[in-house]
Amino acid sequence: MHKIEGEFEPIRSILPIINNYKEQRDFSGLVLFDNNFTYHPYFNDIVNEIYESKLPVDFSQGLDNLVINEDQVKQLSQLSWGSQSQNGTNYIRFACDNWKQINGLERSLRLCKEHNIKANYFAYFLYNFNDSPKEVFAKILKVYETVMSVGKTVFLFPQEYEPLDSLNRHCHVDKGWTKTQLIGFRKLYTHIHGFLPLTMTGGLFNWIGHNETEFVNLLIKYGTGHGVVKT
Repeated sequence: MHKIEGEFEPIRSILPIINNYKEQRDFSGLVLFDNNFTYHPYFNDIVNEIYESKLPVDFSQGLDNLVINEDQVKQLSQLSWGSQSQNGTNYIRFACDNWKQINGLERSLRLCKEHNIKANYFAYFLYNFNDSPKEVFAKILKVYETVMSVGKTVFLFPQEYEPLDSLNRHCHVDKGWTKTQLIGFRKLYTHIHGFLPLTMTGGLFNWIGHNETEFVNLLIKYGTGHGVVKT
C-alpha cells in the first residue's frame, strides 16, 4: 500500500512512545497499526519492549500466515492481549485475503494453541477481488474445516475490495459478482455484527446456507430485498 501511505521506515524501538504516554495520560494499553508486523525487521526488540511494559497489546492489522514462525509465536505468547475498547474482545489477527493465506491458517492457529496465546482468533477476509460468491463460500468452508481440525473458533471479518482510485464506497463490482449479490452479502454479515463466526457447531451455516447454491440464492434474495436475514 505504498501508493497510499508512502514509503515505510521501520522504527527500532517504541519505548519512547510508551514512556511518553505513560507520563502524560491514562494509558491502559497499546494498539499497533503496522501493516504487517510479521515482517518487521525489529520484531524481537519491539515485542520485548511490550512485554517489559506489562501493558496489554492489540495488533490491529493481520499477521501473515505465510511467514509467521514458531519463534515469533513463542514471543507473542508472553504478551498480555488487549482490545481497542474497554469491553472489547481480545484478538490475535491474521490475514486471509487469498487461498495461500487461508491454507496457511491452520499452521498458524496450531502454533498459537500450542504456545497458549490467550486471545481469540480473528481473520481479515477479502472478497470482491478475483473471486465469486461460490469461491467465497468455498473459502468460508475451508476456514470451517480448519476450525474443526484445530478446535478453536475463528471470527472472519469480511473486507470488501475497493480500487485505489475509487471515490465512493461500494461502487466496484468484480467480474465474478453482481451488484445484487454484493448487496446481499453485505446485508448478511452486517446483520451478524460484521463478523462470520465459525464455531465447532457450524451454526453459521444456518444463516448463510449449507452449500454454494443455498449461499448464492440467499445473497440474491437479500440483495433484492425479498428476504430477511435469519436470526
